[in-house]
Amino acid sequence: MSQPHISIWGYTKRKRLPALVIALPLGLLVGTVVGIISAYLRSDTDHVWLYAAIFSAMTGFLFTGLIWVLIVDRTTIAGAIAKPEASIENTWHARAVSAGFFTMLIGSSWGSAIAAFYHQNAISICFVIFFILGVCAYVISYVINRKRTLQ
Repeated sequence: MSQPHISIWGYTKRKRLPALVIALPLGLLVGTVVGIISAYLRSDTDHVWLYAAIFSAMTGFLFTGLIWVLIVDRTTIAGAIAKPEASIENTWHARAVSAGFFTMLIGSSWGSAIAAFYHQNAISICFVIFFILGVCAYVISYVINRKRTLQ
């Protein structure tokens, strides 16, 4: 019987390679490509390679983290909680998100009304857009969670 692969950074889904061995070079490569593309899309062409190098350095590790999250198997991470969605911290987070969301809805609706009262149409429209985006995010999340629960 083989020993289960467990490490601080975890392994891939097939448990053959450490997830960081794949995520680090691939993330840095994606960051470099994005940095070069963004440098050439800029209108200022004096320091293209400097801009590309800085942008690549700043985004490479972000892409590394994203790729690691996508490929790691949670069961192979040392000390990881089996069901993080059932933890008390997740309950606190859900309550905080709910309170923050409804505070954003109330603030944006009041802000829109006050801005419209003072004839600040651009500000009022921004508040209305925030309100609509918040409601759309809530409805989509509600429908997805409802479908998952009823299946």
